[in-house]
Amino acid sequence: MKIVWTRLAANGWQEVATYILQTFGVKALQEFEQRTYEAEKEVSFMPNIGAIEWNDPTTNVIYRYIVINRRSKMLYFIDQDTLYIADFWDVRKQH
Repeated sequence: MKIVWTRLAANGWQEVATYILQTFGVKALQEFEQRTYEAEKEVSFMPNIGAIEWNDPTTNVIYRYIVINRRSKMLYFIDQDTLYIADFWDVRKQH
């Protein structure tokens, strides 16, 4: 399965990574990077593994998420044979 990151996802991931590095240090950032990679692999093999965040009625796209760590989650959707990483959320913020 092809994996595509949206610009929103790349920016969201960077924000979370920067926060983790500044607050918890290099080791925590490395764990976040590893967990992100593992989540990508899990979702690409089992696309329905994530819980449904919402179903967009205008596009019929089902957005799912997978928890990366206690404070962040990865939002994604599948379109044909492509996994789109749509966003990364710090779950302490309101979206």
